[in-house]
Amino acid sequence: MADVPDLILFRNNTGVADFGASKVAYGLGRGSPDLVGCYKGRWFCLEVKRPGEKAQPHQVTWANRLALYG
Repeated sequence: MADVPDLILFRNNTGVADFGASKVAYGLGRGSPDLVGCYKGRWFCLEVKRPGEKAQPHQVTWANRLALYG
């Protein structure tokens, strides 16, 4: 992996895991982007798709809500 100065990048795994008798949600929530990062003080989010794939409706909703604040 290349060292990019001023870049912080996180993989955002999301889902629900069994924890004993309980279920625990993790990540930023359903529809949130695959990658969240900051470069030179600017935050960004990236959704990664294979060729031919499209965003699911819950992913589009998440992106639209982010756009309201960007």
